[in-house]
Amino acid sequence: MKFSLSFVQQDAQNVSFADSAPTATQATTQVTGETGAPPAQESGGSSFFIMMGLMVVFMWFFVIRPENKRKKAAQVMRDSLGKGDSVITNGGMFGKIVNISGPVVTLEVADKCRIKFDRNAVTLAQTGDSPAPAPAASGGG
Repeated sequence: MKFSLSFVQQDAQNVSFADSAPTATQATTQVTGETGAPPAQESGGSSFFIMMGLMVVFMWFFVIRPENKRKKAAQVMRDSLGKGDSVITNGGMFGKIVNISGPVVTLEVADKCRIKFDRNAVTLAQTGDSPAPAPAASGGG
C-alpha cells in the first residue's frame, strides 16, 4: 500500500494541467526551441510545386507528345488511302480497297465479297505497288 501511495504522490508532483498557463521560461522554450534559436522556416511548398512541374513536363514528353505523333501519323495514313491499296482493319480483316466514299471504305476480302468499314477502322495500309500483307502462319500441323 505504501508503495502505491508514494508512486501516486510522485506522479502528482509532475502533473501539469491543461488549464494552467505556462510560465515565462516554458513559453520561451516552446517558441524558441531547446537551443534558443528561432524555429527554421519550412520550404516544402516551393519544392512541392517544382516536383509537380517536373511531373507535368515528364508526362508531356514521354506520354502525351508521342501519342499525338501516333495519332497524326495514323490520320495521314487514313487520308492517303486509295483504290487498290491493301489494308488491315482493327478486327484483323485483310482486304483490298475497291471504293472510298467519305468516311466509308469498301474492302474486297475475297472474290466478289465486299464489306464496308469506317475509314477509322483501317490500321495498316500498303499502297497498290507493294505486295499485300501476309497473314500470320498458322500453328496447325
